[in-house]
Amino acid sequence: MKSFLDRLRAPFPSQSSLLENAKGLFGIGLFVAAFLYLLRPFGISGMNGVLFWICLGFGGVTVVFGLVFQLVCDYLLKIRTDVPSWTLWKWLVQACLLLLWVGLGNYLFMILISDATWKGESLINMLINTIVVGVFPIVFSGLMIQMRSIKKNQTLAGSIKSKKQDPSDTLSSHLLINQGSSAELRLDEGGFFFAEAMQNYVAIHYNEAGELTKKVIRYTLSKLESDCEGTTIIRCHRSYIVNPQKIESISGNAQGLKLKIKNCEVEIPVSRSFIPTLKKSLD
Repeated sequence: MKSFLDRLRAPFPSQSSLLENAKGLFGIGLFVAAFLYLLRPFGISGMNGVLFWICLGFGGVTVVFGLVFQLVCDYLLKIRTDVPSWTLWKWLVQACLLLLWVGLGNYLFMILISDATWKGESLINMLINTIVVGVFPIVFSGLMIQMRSIKKNQTLAGSIKSKKQDPSDTLSSHLLINQGSSAELRLDEGGFFFAEAMQNYVAIHYNEAGELTKKVIRYTLSKLESDCEGTTIIRCHRSYIVNPQKIESISGNAQGLKLKIKNCEVEIPVSRSFIPTLKKSLD
């Protein structure tokens, strides 16, 4: 039981883009339509002549209501799934809410195509049955997604860790960060640890007089990335730039790769699109 609760609190893979979700929902909609047409449950077998279009309609409702749900989560509620706080139990809650929302859509469509009238009791019974039928497959699929992602990312992290890294911190390049108004920040490449985007600011972590120092400046990560051209410093995430020579270890969880930085408790995430760059920098 404790292991299951730990799984629920563990990070869950971030969701795909809206376009990828739309493709997935389209596939689910086709599956729903085919399932209803071939098996003809819930008494729809008597709808000869229009059965194909009715089944296609239920599939279309699944796609449309699923997209509306995704848009609300992404743009209205602004739910972020690319952060460590996005866990399996939160995904399960979201998936069950989506199931109920699609169930409501299908109920409304059923009223539209039949002589049935709106009844709150029948709607509630339908939604309860929907959850009872769907909750176990959802939990099972969530656990499988989480476990596959953990295994995949741990294997990937292990393959990168096996590459030879240069332990030298005596890199000769220099960084000149021009903030405008005659404000400049000069850093040795070897003393640079990592930088983190903070809206219109950047927090730079670097070595100063033997101590790890943090300096927040009004700057953008894109500008800093340009300043780092010609050095070994790389972009590893939309919010992070890191010095590969300061990476102590690499681990993987369900959300991807994490970089443990020397003399620092922070774990830096690595976006999938930057993994080739990271691997190349550690060759």
